[in-house]
Amino acid sequence: MKGFSFDSKDQTAVSKRQLSLLHRNRSTTAESETKGLNIPDHKDWYKEGHVTQPYDQAGCGACWAFSTAAAVESLASITGYDDKITEYSVQQLVDCDDDNYACGGGWMYEGFEYVSEFGLLKKDDYKAFSHSHHSCRVTDSEL
Repeated sequence: MKGFSFDSKDQTAVSKRQLSLLHRNRSTTAESETKGLNIPDHKDWYKEGHVTQPYDQAGCGACWAFSTAAAVESLASITGYDDKITEYSVQQLVDCDDDNYACGGGWMYEGFEYVSEFGLLKKDDYKAFSHSHHSCRVTDSEL
């Protein structure tokens, strides 16, 4: 977590207590906001066509980029932003997200921050995944 440190036992205890209260309040709010709605116990987004196929990252440790792109793809499909499941550019994340380490690893939340700030092009609008890091080739006009 940025800007938060677990340097002392007191901070750890306070943060756990705060997280517990937050979770409890969220659960109560969620229950009251969904009362009376017909919500299924199980939802299979894959069977409904909102999940892309798994990919092979080979020797490139970019699981963070694949996970980020997959989440964006599913969200765009589920919300109707895209008419059908559409692949987004993993390679753009590998090349352009400077807060992660390209094929050397990274974090989904950093990938989400990149997408929130700069956007993510569709796979066909950037370039195919090449299993390595290259210079970022995104221009402001493309985003």
